[in-house]
Amino acid sequence: PIADAGSLKMSYADVAETILPSVVTIFPSTPMNAQGDMEIPDMEDLPPQLRPFFRRFFDQQENNDEEGSPAPRRRMPHGEMPRMRGVGSGVIVTEDGYILTNNHVVQDSDDIEVAVESNGTKRSYKATVIGTDPETDVAMIKIDAKGLVPATIGDSSSLRVGDVVLAAGAPMEMNLSITQGIVSALGRSNLHVTNYADFIQTD
Repeated sequence: PIADAGSLKMSYADVAETILPSVVTIFPSTPMNAQGDMEIPDMEDLPPQLRPFFRRFFDQQENNDEEGSPAPRRRMPHGEMPRMRGVGSGVIVTEDGYILTNNHVVQDSDDIEVAVESNGTKRSYKATVIGTDPETDVAMIKIDAKGLVPATIGDSSSLRVGDVVLAAGAPMEMNLSITQGIVSALGRSNLHVTNYADFIQTD
C-alpha cells in the first residue's frame, strides 16, 4: 500500500519506476480440441472493437477481398491442430527467473512465452511451469534468465480498508500499465472464482 499519498505530491512515478521492471507479460499457447478440419470463428460475428483482440487470439490475420467484403472463414488443414494464444501478467519473485502468476493463465498450456521489459528493451523467454494450485488460482513459472528485478512481497495482513494501492500489468496485450485505487474491502468470498476465497477488493 501507499502509506502516505501526500508525500508523493500526487505522483506515483517513483513507485511505477520501482515496480514495473518486476512485472512481466505472459503469452500462453494451448492446443484446441479438434478433429480434422475446424473453422476459426468468423470475426464479422464480433463487435468491431473486439475483432483485433480475438484476431490475435486465434492467430487470424485480416484478409479482405478487393471490394472490401469479409473473406471466407479460414479452415485449418486436415491433421493440423489449431491453437489458442492467451495473455496474462506475472510478477518476478527471484532474480534468476521465478515468476508468480495465476493458474488460469497457464493452465493446459504447452508453450509459454514471457516478455520482460527493462530500460525500454523487451526480451522474450520460454517458460516452464514449476507448480500450480488451482484451489487458489496461483502458479509458479520459471524462465532461464539472470539479473532480473524481483518485486518486494508485502504483508497483506497490514492492509486496511481505505489504503491507497497500485496495480500493474499488461491488460489485453497492451504495454505494461499502472493504475491507482483504494482497498475497498478485505476478506471477500463467495465470488465463485476459486474454492478458496480470501480476496482483497480494490476500486
